[in-house]
Amino acid sequence: MDTRRKHKRVPLASSVSVSFQENGEIQVFRALSSDISLSGIGLYIERPLPDKTQVVLEINFRAAGGVIKTDTVKGIVVYSNYVKDIYFIGIEFAEELTQESQPNLYDRMQNILKWD
Repeated sequence: MDTRRKHKRVPLASSVSVSFQENGEIQVFRALSSDISLSGIGLYIERPLPDKTQVVLEINFRAAGGVIKTDTVKGIVVYSNYVKDIYFIGIEFAEELTQESQPNLYDRMQNILKWD
Protein backbone atom coordinates (compact mmCIF):
# COMPACT_ATOMS: atom_id res chain seq x y z
CA MET A 1 0.00 0.00 0.00
CA ASP A 2 1.20 3.50 -0.81
CA THR A 3 2.25 4.97 2.55
CA ARG A 4 1.29 8.49 1.40
CA ARG A 5 -2.37 7.54 1.41
CA LYS A 6 -4.58 8.00 4.44
CA HIS A 7 -6.96 5.17 3.52
CA LYS A 8 -6.84 1.90 1.65
CA ARG A 9 -8.14 1.93 -1.93
CA VAL A 10 -10.61 -0.71 -3.05
CA PRO A 11 -11.76 -1.49 -6.60
CA LEU A 12 -15.13 -0.04 -7.54
CA ALA A 13 -16.56 -0.21 -11.06
CA SER A 14 -19.36 2.33 -11.18
CA SER A 15 -20.97 4.96 -13.36
CA VAL A 16 -20.30 8.49 -12.13
CA SER A 17 -21.90 11.79 -13.10
CA VAL A 18 -19.32 14.58 -12.70
CA SER A 19 -20.72 18.12 -12.36
CA PHE A 20 -18.62 21.29 -12.21
CA GLN A 21 -18.75 24.97 -13.13
CA GLU A 22 -16.99 26.18 -16.25
CA ASN A 23 -17.30 29.74 -17.55
CA GLY A 24 -20.29 30.32 -15.28
CA GLU A 25 -22.21 27.28 -16.55
CA ILE A 26 -22.75 23.89 -14.95
CA GLN A 27 -21.11 21.13 -17.00
CA VAL A 28 -21.95 17.45 -16.55
CA PHE A 29 -19.87 14.56 -17.86
CA ARG A 30 -20.10 10.81 -17.43
CA ALA A 31 -17.14 8.90 -16.00
CA LEU A 32 -16.26 5.39 -14.85
CA SER A 33 -14.64 4.74 -11.50
CA SER A 34 -11.64 2.49 -11.04
CA ASP A 35 -11.10 2.61 -7.28
CA ILE A 36 -12.23 4.41 -4.17
CA SER A 37 -11.13 5.09 -0.60
CA LEU A 38 -12.76 6.90 2.29
CA SER A 39 -11.02 10.09 1.13
CA GLY A 40 -11.10 9.93 -2.69
CA ILE A 41 -11.88 8.21 -5.98
CA GLY A 42 -10.12 7.50 -9.28
CA LEU A 43 -12.13 8.14 -12.46
CA TYR A 44 -11.78 7.61 -16.20
CA ILE A 45 -13.30 10.54 -18.11
CA GLU A 46 -13.22 11.77 -21.73
CA ARG A 47 -11.89 15.26 -21.00
CA PRO A 48 -9.28 16.72 -18.68
CA LEU A 49 -10.27 18.67 -15.60
CA PRO A 50 -7.75 21.14 -14.20
CA ASP A 51 -6.33 20.54 -10.74
CA LYS A 52 -8.35 22.25 -8.00
CA THR A 53 -11.61 22.03 -10.00
CA GLN A 54 -14.45 21.58 -7.52
CA VAL A 55 -16.83 18.78 -8.51
CA VAL A 56 -20.01 17.09 -7.38
CA LEU A 57 -20.06 13.35 -8.02
CA GLU A 58 -23.18 11.23 -8.28
CA ILE A 59 -21.86 7.69 -7.90
CA ASN A 60 -24.12 4.86 -9.13
CA PHE A 61 -22.99 1.37 -8.16
CA ARG A 62 -24.28 -2.16 -7.75
CA ALA A 63 -24.79 -3.07 -4.09
CA ALA A 64 -25.39 -6.46 -2.51
CA GLY A 65 -28.22 -8.32 -4.19
CA GLY A 66 -27.61 -6.49 -7.48
CA VAL A 67 -29.55 -3.39 -6.46
CA ILE A 68 -28.34 -0.10 -8.00
CA LYS A 69 -27.57 2.47 -5.29
CA THR A 70 -26.53 6.11 -5.55
CA ASP A 71 -24.64 8.48 -3.27
CA THR A 72 -23.50 12.06 -3.90
CA VAL A 73 -20.08 13.34 -2.85
CA LYS A 74 -18.32 16.72 -3.24
CA GLY A 75 -14.63 16.85 -4.04
CA ILE A 76 -11.73 18.54 -5.78
CA VAL A 77 -9.51 17.37 -8.65
CA VAL A 78 -6.00 16.64 -7.36
CA TYR A 79 -4.57 14.62 -10.26
CA SER A 80 -5.07 14.27 -14.02
CA ASN A 81 -3.23 12.10 -16.53
CA TYR A 82 -3.88 11.23 -20.19
CA VAL A 83 -3.87 7.45 -20.72
CA LYS A 84 -4.59 5.91 -24.15
CA ASP A 85 -7.39 8.16 -25.45
CA ILE A 86 -8.92 8.83 -22.04
CA TYR A 87 -8.08 10.81 -18.91
CA PHE A 88 -7.58 9.37 -15.47
CA ILE A 89 -8.37 11.87 -12.72
CA GLY A 90 -8.02 11.68 -8.97
CA ILE A 91 -10.67 13.33 -6.82
CA GLU A 92 -10.14 14.09 -3.14
CA PHE A 93 -13.44 14.17 -1.26
CA ALA A 94 -14.32 17.38 0.58
CA GLU A 95 -15.16 15.19 3.59
CA GLU A 96 -14.34 11.55 4.25
CA LEU A 97 -17.08 9.05 3.50
CA THR A 98 -19.06 8.10 6.58
CA GLN A 99 -21.95 5.82 7.43
CA GLU A 100 -24.05 8.92 8.12
CA SER A 101 -23.30 11.02 5.04
CA GLN A 102 -22.99 8.35 2.29
CA PRO A 103 -24.48 5.18 3.82
CA ASN A 104 -24.80 3.17 0.61
CA LEU A 105 -21.26 3.81 -0.61
CA TYR A 106 -19.75 3.38 2.85
CA ASP A 107 -21.48 -0.01 3.27
CA ARG A 108 -20.32 -1.15 -0.20
CA MET A 109 -16.73 -0.26 0.66
CA GLN A 110 -16.90 -2.13 3.97
CA ASN A 111 -18.23 -5.22 2.15
CA ILE A 112 -15.34 -5.08 -0.34
CA LEU A 113 -12.81 -4.67 2.47
CA LYS A 114 -14.13 -7.84 4.15
CA TRP A 115 -12.93 -9.84 1.13
CA ASP A 116 -9.45 -8.32 1.18
